[in-house]
Amino acid sequence: MNFENKNIVSRASDTDIAVNMIYHCKKFAANVWMDVGTSARNDRRYINISAISMALGESLCNALPGFHAFTGSDYTPAFVQKGKIRPFAILEKDKPAQNAFAKMSREKLDNASVEALKFFTTRICGATATSKASLNQQRYKVFEKGYGPKASAKNPLEN
Repeated sequence: MNFENKNIVSRASDTDIAVNMIYHCKKFAANVWMDVGTSARNDRRYINISAISMALGESLCNALPGFHAFTGSDYTPAFVQKGKIRPFAILEKDKPAQNAFAKMSREKLDNASVEALKFFTTRICGATATSKASLNQQRYKVFEKGYGPKASAKNPLEN
């Protein structure tokens, strides 16, 4: 997209704003930019939202708001300390999850979408793509790893 002399610039520093701008970018017949940082700290810059939107492609752009809300926006810390980089890398390769996240804002999710999101969640929690573990089994495995007894620990209840 290159619209000569037609620019939309939004001054914000919040990821929620960036996600929404990327999602809605395709609706504007102009280059969309986000002005971030401060002049006082000498870190002010412009982010080309239109270029990001084009690089991601329509499927990921449509999935982005649902993904952002699901993995934790400013108001929903669903996967605290999991970050966004690994979940996004998983999402990039998972078309059923992309479709499910895109549906989240438009319609009620069908069973296939719910299952796709469960599988996506097991992946965020550390399961491999070929794992047959259910979401609850994977969550228990993660819990046990962090809070269970150490393998070398002696059982204090044994004599």
